[in-house]
Amino acid sequence: MTRIDYDKLAAAFARNRKANRMVLEELVRNGRVSGASKVLEVGCGTASHISALSVATGCRGWGIDPSKGMLSQAQDAGVVLVEGQAEQLPFDNGFFDLVF
Repeated sequence: MTRIDYDKLAAAFARNRKANRMVLEELVRNGRVSGASKVLEVGCGTASHISALSVATGCRGWGIDPSKGMLSQAQDAGVVLVEGQAEQLPFDNGFFDLVF
């Protein structure tokens, strides 16, 4: 199995990957995201979706990703970024209103 080194791809990823408008609309509509929501994006990469969701709704956002390189490329939109694995989330059960 070939492993992708996301740390090496992070800068190019950040330049070329932006939040998808339709994904954001679905998160707001079906996730019932509001300014009072606490939202976690698992595998956030450069945090484009959680950042855009936070800006659009005023929600408090967190992102978790195993790649230091990807997290270092994230735009500062007031979200909390954590290096970690989806299999071992460092948050209490029930802390978030939405996890995607």
